[in-house]
Amino acid sequence: MQERGHRKRLFRDASGKITKSRSKVNMPATRIPQFFCHFSLFPFFLISFLISTSLFSAQDVTDDKKKLFIDEQLRLADGLSRRGHYQLAIEEYRKIIDKFPDDPLIADALSQMADAYSASGDLPQAISNYQLFFKKFSDLKTATAVKVNYAVALFKTGNETNRKSAFSSLEEIKASGDTAAPVKHAASYNLGKFHAELGNSIKAKNEFTGLASVKPSSKTDIYPSYARLELASILDKENEGGEAMKLVRSLIDGQETPTEIMCAALNYLAGVKSRKGHHLEAAETYEQILLQFPDTALGREAFFRKFESLFLAKEYTRLTREIDMEIGRSADIDAQSEKLYFIKASTQMEQGLFPEARKTLSSIIVSPKSSPGYFSKSASMSVQCLINKSRLQDAVKEANDFFKNPKLSIDAKLEISNNLIRVLGTPHDKTLLLKEAINSARDVRERAILRLALASTYANLSQIDSSLSLYKDILGDCPEDLKPDCLFGIAKCHETSKNDKEALEFYRKLADDFPASKLQPEALLRIAVLTLYEKPDSEEPREILIKLEKEQSSNKDIHGNAVFYLSYIDFMKGGFSKAAEGFRRISNDNAYDPALVSLAREYLLWSIVSEKITPEAEILFADFASDGDRLSSLNPDLLLLTGNQFSEAGKSDAAAKCYEALVKNPDPDNKLRGLIAIGLLTEKKGDMNKTLKSFRDAEKIVTQNKDLQSELLSYLGMTLLNKGEKDEAVLVFEKCIEMSVSKTASARARLGLARILSDNKDDLVRANRYAMSVFILSDDPILSQQAMILSIDISIRQKKLDEARTTFGELKKRFPELLKDEKVKKLAEKLK
Repeated sequence: MQERGHRKRLFRDASGKITKSRSKVNMPATRIPQFFCHFSLFPFFLISFLISTSLFSAQDVTDDKKKLFIDEQLRLADGLSRRGHYQLAIEEYRKIIDKFPDDPLIADALSQMADAYSASGDLPQAISNYQLFFKKFSDLKTATAVKVNYAVALFKTGNETNRKSAFSSLEEIKASGDTAAPVKHAASYNLGKFHAELGNSIKAKNEFTGLASVKPSSKTDIYPSYARLELASILDKENEGGEAMKLVRSLIDGQETPTEIMCAALNYLAGVKSRKGHHLEAAETYEQILLQFPDTALGREAFFRKFESLFLAKEYTRLTREIDMEIGRSADIDAQSEKLYFIKASTQMEQGLFPEARKTLSSIIVSPKSSPGYFSKSASMSVQCLINKSRLQDAVKEANDFFKNPKLSIDAKLEISNNLIRVLGTPHDKTLLLKEAINSARDVRERAILRLALASTYANLSQIDSSLSLYKDILGDCPEDLKPDCLFGIAKCHETSKNDKEALEFYRKLADDFPASKLQPEALLRIAVLTLYEKPDSEEPREILIKLEKEQSSNKDIHGNAVFYLSYIDFMKGGFSKAAEGFRRISNDNAYDPALVSLAREYLLWSIVSEKITPEAEILFADFASDGDRLSSLNPDLLLLTGNQFSEAGKSDAAAKCYEALVKNPDPDNKLRGLIAIGLLTEKKGDMNKTLKSFRDAEKIVTQNKDLQSELLSYLGMTLLNKGEKDEAVLVFEKCIEMSVSKTASARARLGLARILSDNKDDLVRANRYAMSVFILSDDPILSQQAMILSIDISIRQKKLDEARTTFGELKKRFPELLKDEKVKKLAEKLK
């Protein structure tokens, strides 16, 4: 019997497109919408034909008509399946099976029908037909190959039990001594895909590495070649681009490389060039694919990828010329030409040729044959052209006309609305536009989506009451899958209004009632954050955040915030070293949101300086200090703490930068803190004139913070005293004491008065009373030490030695380290 032609290719994936590539080109969303197909590297491969001998070697087939009928039907069905027409293919396979239900000739049709079901996503039917195959034809030589496909279908269900069974089956096939090498390699390849799908890149890499070491063959076994591409992709992610390219080059340069793999390897190479920004080289490679493999899926994709790369390479003249040549071959708009028109319009927009772009887009917009997808994209871009020319009223009018067109998608309505809302001047104009869109809604669902957009716009305009009311109204009458959006919007409104209790109620309702919603992780995050602020000692926030960190690793926004707030909990509890670890993780990963990375770096600095100044802290601070505005935007408490730590470490220049940044803060209290800190820093340097100026500048700041005012007065008085301006110092000290707000400031003022009075022997009693009040009432150790020493000296001068000895005894008990001080030693001698 002549072997059927479709057996000559031993493997194919679920869709029949065996050369899909992972290589992606990051297209600017505002420049060319993504009409190109972006594939994962390769899907799980389904094996069609693994043994070159006939499926029916167990018996002689003599019915030539039946054989010819089945051959023709299988060729037709295979052709449909390879082109992605799975349902049509299934119908053709079914014709064979129904005509010869118990004939061994239908084995191929049955297994391949199961493959088609698997490819179409109908996994229950796929699994059912695989099981029927095993029931009828388990003794056939190809049954092991079908087991590989069956394992793939089981894995794709996502069911844990099915996935364990899939792993077990492939491991068994891989380990079998009787199984043909191509089937073993198929099992190994799909095991690698399973591990990659589950995020276990190490095990995936091991599978692909072992398989990639096998010499590729174009006749019997192509999995080693595909494994090289998979391994190259993994190495590329691990920044081993050189090793990855060696593998790809080995396929491109290999004489035994199958055609479909050569195509995939070239596509991978083009993708790498594009990712590296070598867009013109990428365009040339895509053109090579197009010329060599025009009838393959990647060849058809390369046709458009070439134009995309030319666009990114800014080869606008060449791009427009070649597109015009292609468009000229088409008499009317079709699936291919509308893409070309759209790319041309995108090119014209990029060049600022907005009228020309609108003219090009009109070819798509007015054509009755244009697809809804490209009509919608073209409508959105056309409105954007008017916005870019500042023709806002024309843009609004055109938008309203598009809203009424049944071909315009809901996504395009939202995009057009958002683009206009960003530039319209008044809240009324913004909301009116959305109300017009709502009036054009074609069904209940579309109306609800547009009303949600209006509610969100109200919130963005700080019209919280209107937003909250609309969200509640939508919640009462909207499709079930939109209710999470309503609940989240209501919760955010309450949170914005500082109604944390109500916000928590709705976040919890969303999380509990809609666990599968895409908003559930964010709702859990908000529950954790609000509970953390409301109940700092509660364990619930930590439990939620740990869960999010574990389960949301692919969602960088949620994962990053979970890591941040877990670190923040440690920070608030004084676990600065542990907190720094988490903040450092975020700071070193640019995959997180830049704002979160910046905040994490701020808290990393805070965590470190809360203990001491380290080289890492100095590097972080230098980075912040390189941008004056960025430094000024840091938390005022962090600036003050960091400045104080730098000051204590003798790094006065860095300390001064912190305090100067604090002075730039718009809050008067923070300005006051900064000026006081600068005054104390210059005092430390011995520059009393600058110290006095800083305190005088601080005096001019109007604040309601009596605590800060009294602190300033106490420092100002001491500076005046040290400069010898005693009369003004007395007035300042007395004013400070009258405030009676800050115990420390009052103590400093009393100490200053004691020093002034102690210069006059007639005022020694009053002086000593002031001095004693300081160390009796104050908690400040420095002030207490100074007051005790002054009191002892005054008592000795008054010849009240017993009183002096009593105070000296208290000093020895509270501050034994002072006994080594020379001044204290002299006082001790006088008391002997």
